[in-house]
Amino acid sequence: MFFTMLTFILNAFYYTFSFFYYLMSFCHTVLPFGLDVGLVGFAAYYLTKLKKPEPQNVLSIFGPDPWGKESQQHPEKVVRCIAHRGAALDAPENTMEAFKYCVEHDCNIIELDVRASRDGKLILLHDEGLERLTGTDISSVRTTDWDRIKDIDVGSTHPNRKQFKDVRLCLLDDALDYLLANNVKIIIDVKGEDKQVIAGILSAYASRPALYQHAAVTCFNPFVLYQIRRNNPDIVGALSYRPYCFSSQDYDAEKGPNNPRFGDNLAMHGLLRVADSVHALVWRWAARWCAVSAVLLHKDIVSAYVSYNYTTSFYPRLRSRHKRIKSSLCDI
Repeated sequence: MFFTMLTFILNAFYYTFSFFYYLMSFCHTVLPFGLDVGLVGFAAYYLTKLKKPEPQNVLSIFGPDPWGKESQQHPEKVVRCIAHRGAALDAPENTMEAFKYCVEHDCNIIELDVRASRDGKLILLHDEGLERLTGTDISSVRTTDWDRIKDIDVGSTHPNRKQFKDVRLCLLDDALDYLLANNVKIIIDVKGEDKQVIAGILSAYASRPALYQHAAVTCFNPFVLYQIRRNNPDIVGALSYRPYCFSSQDYDAEKGPNNPRFGDNLAMHGLLRVADSVHALVWRWAARWCAVSAVLLHKDIVSAYVSYNYTTSFYPRLRSRHKRIKSSLCDI
C-alpha cells in the first residue's frame, strides 16, 4: 500500500512538471523572451488566488464603514478600540486575566497571539519564549512541552503585577470559549509557522461555527495564511504589515528601523534589507492572493499620507473622504 501511494505521488509530480515544462517550451517558441514567463506567472497567480469569505462575516467582525449610513444608524457596530494582546498595558498580555479585564471594561474586540508548544498545544504567546514575561531562560516554547510551562507565573514582570498574581499561560481553546460566551470579536494573530498551528486553527473553526462571524485570522507570513484559507476559505483573513520586518526587530516613528537582527553581519543585514524592499513591493499582491479582508498596519507608519494610500487600496469608497481618515490602529 505504501509503495502504491508513493508511486502515485511521484507520477503526479512527474506529470505536473512535464505539463508546465511543455507549456513553457510552447510559449517560449511563440512569444518574446520573458513574456512567456510573465504570462505563466500571471496565470498561476489567478488560478491559485483564493476566494473571498462571506461579506456578512467580514462586516460582523470589523464593523461597517465608519462614514457609512449603517454606522450612523448603528454606531455601536463601529470598531473604535482593539485590545492589543488583551489590553497588555493594563493586565498580563494574552492571559485570561487580560480578557476578563477587557470584558469588564466593555471592550468588544480583542487581538491575541498563538503559537504551538512541542507537544502540539496552542498557547497564547507573542514572543518565541518566556524570557521577557517571566525572567526565565526558556527561549522557545516550540521546543518545550506544555506541562513544563503551564504553571509559570507570566505576570511576574508586569507593571500591575500586584493586582494580578499567579497568572498562568492561556490555551487558545480556553480563550475562544470564554470570548465567544461573552460575544467578543477576536483577531487571532498566528505567530508560529508550523503545521500544528495551522491544523489547530482549522480545528478551532470546525468545532466552533460561531468563529466565522466572530474571529479573523491574521499573519505576517502570507503563505501561512494561504494554507489556512485554502483549507477553509470561509475563514476571514487579514495580513499584518510592518516595514523592515526582515532586517530589524523593532520599528518606531522617531528612530525608524532599529535593533537589527544581524547587525554584526553586514552581508546578511544587506541581504535582509533587500528582502525588506521586495516585501514592500509585493505584499499588496500577497494580500489579494490570500483574498484578505483587512490589513493590520504597525501604528508608527500611519500618517495622513500613509493612512490614505493604504486604506483606500482596499476601501475605494474612502477615496473622496481621505482628509477625514483618523487611524487608531494597534501595534502589531
